[in-house]
Amino acid sequence: MDALELLFLFLSAVVLYTYVGYGIILWTMVKIKQYKKEQIFAGEKSNHG
Repeated sequence: MDALELLFLFLSAVVLYTYVGYGIILWTMVKIKQYKKEQIFAGEKSNHG
């Protein structure tokens, strides 16, 4: 592989991350936050109950 092929592959990976990877990471972080929030609320309900 020459330098131009490597540069093309690297930049393609950057574009792919921008369109796909970033969205997947954000979706995963939201799901984790929702899960933690549910766990906190579930703990509060059982303590008062």
